[in-house]
Amino acid sequence: MKMPKFLKIAIIFLVLNLLFITNVQSAASSNSDLQWTDFSNARVYLDRIDLVGESSDFKRYNLKIDNVSFDTDNKTLYFVYLSNSNDKPDFGSSFTELRDNSTVLWDCNSEKEIDAYTISPFIDRIGDIHVWIVEAKLAEDYYYEEGEDFYEEDQEYTEIECEFKEVLSNAVITFKPSLNSLGKRISLSFEIYRHSERTSIASNEPIDTNRQISIEIGKVTDYNLLYEIKNNEPNNLEHLIDYKDSATPVYKKTTNVAEGLNILSEVELEDEAYYYTYVNLLDEDGKYRSIEDISLHKSADVQPQYFNDYVTREDPRFLDYESPNFVWKLPPRPVQPTPDEDSGTGSEKDPSTAPGQSPSTSPEKDPSTAPEQSPGTSTDKDPSTSPEQTPGSSTEKDPSIAPEQTPGSSTDKDPSTTPDQNSQPGSNSDSQHSSGSGSNNQSNDELDNTVMQGNLPQTGETPSALSLIILAAIVGIVSYTCYIKYKDKV
Repeated sequence: MKMPKFLKIAIIFLVLNLLFITNVQSAASSNSDLQWTDFSNARVYLDRIDLVGESSDFKRYNLKIDNVSFDTDNKTLYFVYLSNSNDKPDFGSSFTELRDNSTVLWDCNSEKEIDAYTISPFIDRIGDIHVWIVEAKLAEDYYYEEGEDFYEEDQEYTEIECEFKEVLSNAVITFKPSLNSLGKRISLSFEIYRHSERTSIASNEPIDTNRQISIEIGKVTDYNLLYEIKNNEPNNLEHLIDYKDSATPVYKKTTNVAEGLNILSEVELEDEAYYYTYVNLLDEDGKYRSIEDISLHKSADVQPQYFNDYVTREDPRFLDYESPNFVWKLPPRPVQPTPDEDSGTGSEKDPSTAPGQSPSTSPEKDPSTAPEQSPGTSTDKDPSTSPEQTPGSSTEKDPSIAPEQTPGSSTDKDPSTTPDQNSQPGSNSDSQHSSGSGSNNQSNDELDNTVMQGNLPQTGETPSALSLIILAAIVGIVSYTCYIKYKDKV
């Protein structure tokens, strides 16, 4: 009796299913022997660190992970992947690719955190910080020592044999520290080191040292502005930036932050002159947040002294105005022009004239007149009117109108809007020109340091062995029934 064709196909299908089920069960049995680290309650966050000798404006952070019990076995490794994109990175399909594609590799002796040097570029770039972790279990014949490669015992280097698994998927850190106020962000430091001069870029902000920076230096001749800076008057550095915008620089260059500089060898400075030093970290087509800062320096025609030690000293030829060795040398402050002089009328205010009163009006009141009442008007007050109010007029302010505010105008912000909502969409929330925005930076940073717990990788994509067994059984029953029914007809 010849077996029907459809029955042959059904039997082949049944055999293939059984083979597949066997492989799945074998793989499940192999994985069940491995204990993977539990990241279900992981808390991933940035932790601000305090460095000895640094000011409170100096901001550096480590990335830390809490609520996780890491495996301390020397056969277990953790590969950490960082990104400013929500897109999952390419981990790789081999041990070498895992190692080369990861941001950080942790072994059993590693502190399970990422240092400030490594994490700062991700803080500096636009976008949240996304974290993935892959755990790897080395085969028995392999070992790891920090600084060494992976080798089989007593053998040449070969591709590493290991089992690995994604144990933390896309933990998101939304916190980004706010900028310090102007003058506290980033600056140029003119230094003497041993027998040479150099210009360093010092940053209080966590930045990527591979980004581009624009530098401008220009002479300041506005003595009123210099007195504003000397006396630390409000918004003095904002006014210095405004001055810079209309001035002609004596030095201008765009370079890499990490590039070595010696600016004083490239520019001629006048003796005892004042110069603004402006820096702007460029956004590079939206890759970074733009950071600008400005300061004031004074030049001096002196010869620098050199030393054989390894101490860095400030260059006396170009001192920052906040240096303890800086000496102000200014002529008497120019008389500030009055508003009338600014408008071109040429009239000066009589110092005896009260604010808001015309100089032609006598400041003395007729003692026979009531307060705020001109001579010639009735001195009998309408009992319905209050003092300082003439009948038929109303000097009482609408309680809904703020002082110095006319009806119909609004100087108060809508309480339903937050400060960030008052800015235009897409604008930088940290005002580049604000010198007072950094007064409470640390407290605000701590309040805003929100994190998202790590997510476990999604599972369940592979069909279960039970469902495949049931499917195979159904196919077998149908095939056998058809065989019994049609065997006599064939």
